[in-house]
This record gives sequence, C-alpha cells and structure tokens, in this order.
Amino acid sequence: MTAAGLWVIALVVEYQYGLRPPGNGSGLYKADQAAFLMAQVGYLVTLIGLFRSRAGGDGWFGRAAIGIWIIAVAAILLAQVLGVFGISAVLLLPVIGVGEIVGSVLTSVAVWRAARWSSWRRLAPVSLALYVEAGRTVKPAEARSTGIEALPGR
Repeated sequence: MTAAGLWVIALVVEYQYGLRPPGNGSGLYKADQAAFLMAQVGYLVTLIGLFRSRAGGDGWFGRAAIGIWIIAVAAILLAQVLGVFGISAVLLLPVIGVGEIVGSVLTSVAVWRAARWSSWRRLAPVSLALYVEAGRTVKPAEARSTGIEALPGR
C-alpha cells in the first residue's frame, strides 16, 4: 500500500510540473523518478511475498502466473534504471506490457482457484490481502498435507 501511495504522489508531481520522461534533468525530475523507482521496488517486494506465500497454490500454474508478473515488474525496474543513464529500454516494452496484463490476470485466477485465502482477499491478491492473510490462522481443512502426519509415531 505504501508503494501505491508513493506511486500516486510521484504521478501527481510528474503531471503537475511537466516532468514526463525524458524529462529536463532537473533535481525535481530525478527525485520524481526516484519515487517511481522506489514504488516499483515496493511492488516487486509485494509480488515476491505473494509468490513465497504460495497463495496461488503449489502447482506450476500459480508459480508461473506470479512469476510472469514478477518478471514484468523487474523489467520495469530495469527500464527505469537504464533510463537514468539515458539508455532507451524500448525493447522491454512488450515484456512489461504483456507481462503485467497476463501475469496479473493469471495470478488472480490462480489465487482464486487455490482457495488458500478467504473472503475478499481471495479475489484481490494485493498487498493488503497479503498482510491480512499472513496473520490468519489456517484451519485444518485448509492446510495442505505434507505427508508427515501419516508417518508412524505421529
């Protein structure tokens, strides 16, 4: 949520002061781009948390869906860093665009299908849902079997 708030602030500053890329090289432009970069880092951290939580399930579909989204956000970060050095990242645009769209939609489907999260969080796998679900106690019926409970003596 902090990343989203920072991104919105950076966007308002960008449009208010005409700082759209390639920019004028001023200090305000650089600060604005740094805010966008930090917001994208926040998004990447959120998606890595989503991946590690296995909200999309244990199968390949959930991991691949979230992985596609992570690759797209990492490509955005790479493009922003390259832009600081004046290097055009036009070749990354298809990866970014398609990856964001496909990754986010497939991630939503994977989280919904896996049914590991409850209520509205199952339909909105974003940072607030990740935060809320991290503190939720999993009911025995929702917990996935590790096979260890079937071992003799347990």
